Amino acid sequence: MSAQNDGAIEQACAVIRELEDELAASFGYGELALQLELVAPLTLAVSGNVLSRRLGERLERRLRRRLPDFAFRLELGAQTTGDYRRLTAPVWVYRQAPWVEAPRELTTLLLPEDEAVEVLRVERGECLVRSVDCTLGWVPFEVLGAKTEAPRLRDAALDGEALLRQLESFIGVRYLRGGTDENGIDCSGLVQRCFFRASGARLPRHSTDQLAFAATSESGGLVTAATGSLLFAWTGRDGPCHVGVAGAPGAVVHASVSRARVLEEPRERFAHSATRTEVVAPEAVLAAYRRFAGHACIELPAR
Repeated sequence: MSAQNDGAIEQACAVIRELEDELAASFGYGELALQLELVAPLTLAVSGNVLSRRLGERLERRLRRRLPDFAFRLELGAQTTGDYRRLTAPVWVYRQAPWVEAPRELTTLLLPEDEAVEVLRVERGECLVRSVDCTLGWVPFEVLGAKTEAPRLRDAALDGEALLRQLESFIGVRYLRGGTDENGIDCSGLVQRCFFRASGARLPRHSTDQLAFAATSESGGLVTAATGSLLFAWTGRDGPCHVGVAGAPGAVVHASVSRARVLEEPRERFAHSATRTEVVAPEAVLAAYRRFAGHACIELPAR
């Protein structure tokens, strides 16, 4: 047991260095400022701040694989700087920094209505930012506005008629992966934008997170789901965990990659040949969001 304890810190440090190198190569930044301590035989404490909860979960899985005989006490908080910047114009956010040797992937489009972003790092004229929906990514420093106070998420209440009007206003808009406005939008971006404008609620950016966010789904079918419900379908046509919003009775509005636009159609067609479907009621979405009222951003569900 003594030998295991003696090598645990070294093994854990190796895991951290490997993850840092991977993040630097794929994301553009990977520094993990963590403290390690043996607090009991075969028990390792890991503390510090990380960019996201997801990164902490990734680190924990790797540590448990490398040191299967050890118990872990992880006390990991969110890295924060308190440096918030206004958005004065639409801003494209990229997953990778420009110096990463890989094609840059658009993560999302932020609009001024998406409130201030927190600047977590500035390097080579680029900023690593976190938005109120907890999206991380890189933007040029020059596109950000002046410093401001941290945003505070407000309570939300869904106006069903307003939601229908928002959905209808996007019908015909072209499909654009990463898009969130009337110039181009993807399926989860449509859900996120319309829900915010109709209720004030901030939803996660991606459909898998939107499904997991409420941590509950209904047993009823898509056809009978109430207006405002989130409808998810796994199809060969539009991919896994494709999402739309239940509009008028029997109809769904969604941004279809296969048909390259936002459209309204019968729910049976939306789910045609689906291998799986899920329904999340609007009340469950709002209840999940309200947990973060008063915070600077929402928190993504565990994976």
